[in-house]
Amino acid sequence: MMTLDNTRRVPSCRAGAFLLLLLIVTPALWAAESEPRFEIETITVEKAYKFSLDIVIAQSRLETGRAYTERELRDAIYRIVRLPLIINAEFSLRKGSRRGLYELVIEVEEARRWFFGVDGDVSYWAQPISITGLESTDEVTTAPATVGRRYGVGRHGIFFFTLSGQVGTLGLGYTHNNLFKRNILLSLGWSYNDCTQRDDNSSNELGEEGCQTEIYDLGLDPTFSTWSPDNEGNTLRGTLGIPLEGNQSVRLRLVVRGDFSGLRRQAYDTDPDRFYRFEDREDVRFEVAWVSNTLDDPVFPTSGVLVEAGVDFFDLSADLVNVDLTGETPPWSVRMRSRQLSGRFLGRKHWALTDRNSVSGSLRLSLGQSDVNNLPTESRELIDDRLNVWDVRVGFGHSALLYFRRAERSWRELRWQNEIELSGMGTSPSGDLPENPLAGFRLSTGLFYRTTWGVFGLRLSYVDLEGR
Repeated sequence: MMTLDNTRRVPSCRAGAFLLLLLIVTPALWAAESEPRFEIETITVEKAYKFSLDIVIAQSRLETGRAYTERELRDAIYRIVRLPLIINAEFSLRKGSRRGLYELVIEVEEARRWFFGVDGDVSYWAQPISITGLESTDEVTTAPATVGRRYGVGRHGIFFFTLSGQVGTLGLGYTHNNLFKRNILLSLGWSYNDCTQRDDNSSNELGEEGCQTEIYDLGLDPTFSTWSPDNEGNTLRGTLGIPLEGNQSVRLRLVVRGDFSGLRRQAYDTDPDRFYRFEDREDVRFEVAWVSNTLDDPVFPTSGVLVEAGVDFFDLSADLVNVDLTGETPPWSVRMRSRQLSGRFLGRKHWALTDRNSVSGSLRLSLGQSDVNNLPTESRELIDDRLNVWDVRVGFGHSALLYFRRAERSWRELRWQNEIELSGMGTSPSGDLPENPLAGFRLSTGLFYRTTWGVFGLRLSYVDLEGR
């Protein structure tokens, strides 16, 4: 009888869930249908002095002869602002040639052809960390500067060059904003990094650009080691953005790096006399992702949602040579290779509390599997195994607008940004490695000043990551 009663309740539960879904979805659908639509007869772009207005129209994804709601027009403006050429955009409607038709007027604030930026960061680590040379430190200070220029090429193309980094990174790139007349975004770039001038007193932030010290995902290097290049290298980048319905798109990205050499040490190194030299490092990363983006600003968003879901493939290989300054261990070398395939998810939402204050929440998930071959540990043992990899990060942020000045061809904005990120990452099996898995947090606060020339920032951070 008990089984029979439970079985009879199933249809009623399904019916209740269906009714609840209708109560949630129907008002939204009714609101969407009841929202007025405006048929666009013509599109006019105003104050586009330096770059082609066709780029703005292509990025908006709007077409004449179609009707749009106010929300859809506002989302189109947000897509325009994501262009690095545009710092702000607004829209208005004018009466068309006859009743029911409208002229859409998009007024833009362009960025400068020449652009500059400084990203200053002072990070304090709970434990001394190996960054460069043979010393460890708990304070890492960086302030890489960027200078560059954009050139319009045809109706939809932009060519640019950049000089950036603490030592020197030359970058060249080209972006086409309407490939095959389908509003497809194609971006190609090449950069050359010269790290040979770096001395033992310089320090580099953990990152993935130029000569900066890098910590790979634990699936690629489960020893939680820092890789610090000290020679020149080249990087090729390619991105293809295929627009879908509304704010959705598919992104394909390829990054290939090579010809790097440098120093590999465990991040929390207890024996600075033992480390590895790496030569001929090759790093290939390929990503396919679905993206839904309704953020109102790409740099300082105050409202909207960003969702990304996709698959990443990483391939890392290098020649590793052990170095023992004590002379107890004879030199030996090995060619290592790690490959990782993972599914990744990013969700971030921003809420505007007032005209000047907003908060945000974010969630990052990564689950995958990797094959690690011939990767040596500090004790000379070789890792040769298939690993399950996981990475979870939860973030909370706050943004306050301290100063704002807007005038034609003049934009000034000062913001105070705060963030806390909780993280956990590891592999299974984890082996006998002391820093696998890892759990910790990062606190940061900073001031950022944005103009039509670029963004200038200074951030203070505290990082605490501990292994098991």
